[in-house]
Amino acid sequence: MNLLSFYKRSLHRSAMFLIPACGILLNACGEPPVEGDKYPDIPTFPRHTNPNIIIKPFANFKNPPMQKGNYIFGWGEDLYSHKGTGFLIYDRHFHLLKVLKPKAREGETVLPNIDVRNGIYIYTSQGMRATRVYRLQLPSFQKQKIPIYKLKNIHKNAFSKEAIAKKYDRLIKRAASNQDYFDKDTYIARLGEQEKAKMLFSNGIQRIMHLDESSSILIYKDRIIVIQYQYNKKWTPYKYNSGYGTRVSYIGTANSFSKSVTRNVNLSYYGLGSDTALGYDYISLKIGNERTKTKVDNCNKKTGLYILYKDQHKVIVMPSENTNRWYIVRKR
Repeated sequence: MNLLSFYKRSLHRSAMFLIPACGILLNACGEPPVEGDKYPDIPTFPRHTNPNIIIKPFANFKNPPMQKGNYIFGWGEDLYSHKGTGFLIYDRHFHLLKVLKPKAREGETVLPNIDVRNGIYIYTSQGMRATRVYRLQLPSFQKQKIPIYKLKNIHKNAFSKEAIAKKYDRLIKRAASNQDYFDKDTYIARLGEQEKAKMLFSNGIQRIMHLDESSSILIYKDRIIVIQYQYNKKWTPYKYNSGYGTRVSYIGTANSFSKSVTRNVNLSYYGLGSDTALGYDYISLKIGNERTKTKVDNCNKKTGLYILYKDQHKVIVMPSENTNRWYIVRKR
């Protein structure tokens, strides 16, 4: 056998071994194998297998709902009690307490802010500035209009441009020396606004909440007011409290007894990432002595259903693919 023949036979034998091995390696490190629907008889969420259990839409939010203190809240539509669209407020047991439906004038936007010690603030905004502010006391939801003080409308000799320039002469010169472009008039106006806020409103403040980019809620022992700036975005001389809370967190995941991959999709073409495995997460849910099964659309074999709340009578869940839409699971 000549050297060329020996080389060809050796290469053929190596290829017979390497091709299957490469296939195993690519399968392990690349796309997961497509298994198909393992349980075609199990219906897709929110449909399920047990007629003694009901799974119904609970709420649909425009943005991720928030939680603070004993309250859960967010803009959305109540799909369970059919009380309409608005600012939904729940207690921590997911009982709907109130649907606020504030009205806005033309060109205005209605926005919320919540402070569990002093109530919920609903305000209308136009051009990024609050135009009207209302406080709803908790838990009665009694409505109170909060006055807005615009610092630009407060004129006193102590806050004149000349007086501020004289008082803060060194600070102004130092700021000018540290900047390539220095707008002296605006800088003096900002200092004057800070001086007004400090002189007129700081005495007796218990807490401050930022309402928007140009307004703050000042909370005193016997009154609540809003001050609005023209040049300063925020003013925080003492205690500051963010009113928005944190995003609602889940307490667990639904019981998954299997997962499957029904197809692989390459999303890199759309600029959304690499390969994604689409399939189902097969879920078992239990209420009391009743149990039902369902399957939830799933990516990359991750969790398909999160549990927000659970007691003997109901479970509140949200799919991982749409966490702004909640469902309730209960007995019929």
